[in-house]
Amino acid sequence: MSKRQNKSPLDERQTSPRSGNNKENKKSRAKKPKDAENLEALRAFMSRNGKLYSVSRLFHVDFSEVSIKRYKKIIRERVKGVLISKTGTDYKVEATFEVQPELGETSHDHSSIFIQVSVIPPSQDEEGDDEYLAENAKTMYSGYLTCRGRDKAYASVSQLPLLLAFARTTTLSACINSTLQVLFDCIIRPVELSTQEMELLFTQCLAATTRDDSKIALGLTFPCFKKDDVIELALSSENFQHLKKLVKTRQQSSDMAVSKKLFDKLYQSLNTNLSMDLQSCTLIKFQLSNIVLHNSGKFLVSSTAVMATFLKSLCNICLQKEIRLLRDITDIVIDED
Repeated sequence: MSKRQNKSPLDERQTSPRSGNNKENKKSRAKKPKDAENLEALRAFMSRNGKLYSVSRLFHVDFSEVSIKRYKKIIRERVKGVLISKTGTDYKVEATFEVQPELGETSHDHSSIFIQVSVIPPSQDEEGDDEYLAENAKTMYSGYLTCRGRDKAYASVSQLPLLLAFARTTTLSACINSTLQVLFDCIIRPVELSTQEMELLFTQCLAATTRDDSKIALGLTFPCFKKDDVIELALSSENFQHLKKLVKTRQQSSDMAVSKKLFDKLYQSLNTNLSMDLQSCTLIKFQLSNIVLHNSGKFLVSSTAVMATFLKSLCNICLQKEIRLLRDITDIVIDED
């Protein structure tokens, strides 16, 4: 297979196939901008780990403490039932269902719901202590259900929700989708982003993360599949030194709105890893609920504001898809008449 067949549409624009000068083509490929690398990383990450779903209008939505506990219980019981029927093993299931209002960026964003399911294999000890549960919990599903619009705006067609999900198995993903459809009397269906839509998403998120700091490229927060939310950060030497400087001076960057406590944990990890080879990658572990995709699978720290921008952009892109679909259906009906 030729090299040209392996390249993305974005790469094709950078090296014109009409040019007969091979040296110029090689030079263009060698100077591939980091934006293109990050876009490729985003596309690969979404296709490999993430799944996007369009959600119809939500009904029976209640964010009271009693209802949220009921939602968690229903999710936990349904997942547990699926696991028993599939494996015959009685796994312990932990479910998270919480409202994250900080992911609402405008007056039209009510909030986002974070859903997470962790599975713990049965212990030989009938009781199973807390240490065993903590060490053996495995995150199987993480998802963000955006609830755009205020409480009374859920029936508005212009405020269609969206589900961004990361699951280890399609069976578990289908189980969560089915549960949400029952709880909120909605319809959930998969959405595929085109190359142009992925580029638009990338551009909008990039604009929100690289205002003043050219060293911090694309930063998108995604759920982590490490037990106890322990994250391995692979930092390039340049970004390693940059973060080290931020940590030492205890600066609170507007583009990296993370707490001093987080920087303290990062700084402790940096101190224990200084002897490692920075020219390759330095692996750093610390507690954090989200990770950030950067440069073909490497990670950086970012803020929840980035995730809010990401979800908002996804909603707008999918809304345009819905509008185009309705327009196409209308055109077909008119033509038939």
